[in-house]
Amino acid sequence: MQGKPNNKPLSENPPAIRARLRRRAKPMARDVAMLADTIKPLDEWDFEELARGRPKDKHGGFMGASPKWVTPAVRSEAKRRLKAKALDTMGEHVSHAIAVLVDLMMSDDIDENTGKPLVDAKTRMAAATYIIDQVVGRARQGVDISADAGGFQAIIAGAMKVHNVEGEYVDAHPIVEGQWEEAEAT
Repeated sequence: MQGKPNNKPLSENPPAIRARLRRRAKPMARDVAMLADTIKPLDEWDFEELARGRPKDKHGGFMGASPKWVTPAVRSEAKRRLKAKALDTMGEHVSHAIAVLVDLMMSDDIDENTGKPLVDAKTRMAAATYIIDQVVGRARQGVDISADAGGFQAIIAGAMKVHNVEGEYVDAHPIVEGQWEEAEAT
């Protein structure tokens, strides 16, 4: 028996929100977002707060027990910021990486002891190919997916079974001598 619908506004008190989330089998997105924004908006959290799954206390520390679970909003914000920070950090070194590739590709230095090039042709070719692939894009390659006449079709025909009038499983479209047997038009 269901009770009357409760139209009272939901409490924004963090313990009340956590209690609602524990009572339900599936957390409501509204409650999860409400809990994340109760103390401090998520976009104001630093990396350490995101890693620990909770904001710092008023003294700038993390007193008390760690949270037993992290809300999906906190987890997604942590992933987004970590990816952005990693891309920023890598972006600072792109020009140096390109310079290394160009130096490898253009190197004509010879080893004084052996008389051979310091950078072999295979490495130079790999650097040149990588640069071209990144700037122009990789060349398209076709793939031939045809099969011999009987092999693939026989596998498909063998897998297609139907009940006949006697109740037995028979081929839905039998193959005769490697060729599809066409149904007679009536």
